[in-house]
Amino acid sequence: MKLRNARLAAMLAAVLVIGVLASAYGFFDRKGHAQSTTTPGPTHVSAITYYSTKGDWNSTLTFNNASRRALTASCTLFALDGSPLTLPDVLLQPFQNKAVSLKELTSQSSDPVRFQEGSL
Repeated sequence: MKLRNARLAAMLAAVLVIGVLASAYGFFDRKGHAQSTTTPGPTHVSAITYYSTKGDWNSTLTFNNASRRALTASCTLFALDGSPLTLPDVLLQPFQNKAVSLKELTSQSSDPVRFQEGSL
């Protein structure tokens, strides 16, 4: 009788441990079926607007026109002290993209040192 109770207790403990682990890891859905461990989610894209052109660094600004008509893009850079620098407008034809070097653009400004780093 003791052996039977020990086996029953061990079996119940094993089932309990498996149940806890399975629910903790989300292995089973609510109907008891095994489910995929990877669930597709929405794509997350993050844009970081900090730039630096100090020393050997350079930053590239890419303009993209995904529409069927031409458009003009404009952008303003902000130095670390908040000073604005309006960049020249960029004309983009339909489905065209253009990459511009911020080092080249900021070097032509009236205060190139101020705009060596900042944000868009």
